[in-house]
Amino acid sequence: MSAHTVAHTSYHLTTAGLVGALLLAAVGCGDGDISTYDVEVEGSDGPPTILSGSVGADEPDLTTTAWITPGILYVTLDDDDGRVELTVVTSESETAPGSFEVTTGQHTLRYTLPDQTVYQSIGGTIDLVSCPTGLDDRARGSFTDVEAQNAESDDILTLHGSFDMVLSSIQYNGDDEPLDCE
Repeated sequence: MSAHTVAHTSYHLTTAGLVGALLLAAVGCGDGDISTYDVEVEGSDGPPTILSGSVGADEPDLTTTAWITPGILYVTLDDDDGRVELTVVTSESETAPGSFEVTTGQHTLRYTLPDQTVYQSIGGTIDLVSCPTGLDDRARGSFTDVEAQNAESDDILTLHGSFDMVLSSIQYNGDDEPLDCE
C-alpha cells in the first residue's frame, strides 16, 4: 500500500472502523515514533479521494505535522491528492480531549487540492482523544461529516478521517498553557 494514493473500494468509512482505530491509538498500540493519517474526501461525482500516509521520526516531513501554540492545536496532513489543515482552539470551556464543532471561526478544517482549489469547513465535528502538551506527545483524533465549501464554485465536499500525530513543535513560553486539558 502506497503512502499516497490508495485503491479504495468502499465509499464510506465505517464508524466502527474509525472508532476501532482510535481505540487502538488511545491505548497506545502501534509505533511511538510514527505519525499516521487516513482521510476520505467525498464529492458529488465519482469515487472518493483517499489521502493516507505515515511519517517516521527519522524522516522529518514539514508538510505532514502537528504542533501547538498557546491554546491551539494545528494538524497538517499532506498527500499528492491534497492537503488537510485542522485547527482546534481549546479554552476553559472547551477542553481536550473532547468534541469540537467545526465552524468558520475557531475550529476549522481546510482542504486544498493539488491545483490549489481551496475548500473551507462549514460544519461537522473534530474529536480529540488526547491532549498533547509536550514534544513527542501524540495528537490523536478524528473528524466526521465535515462539510467544506469552495467559495468560488459553491461546490461542497464531505471529509472523514483520523490522525495519530507526534507533536513536532511547541511554540509558547513557560507562562502559557499549551492546550486546555481536562
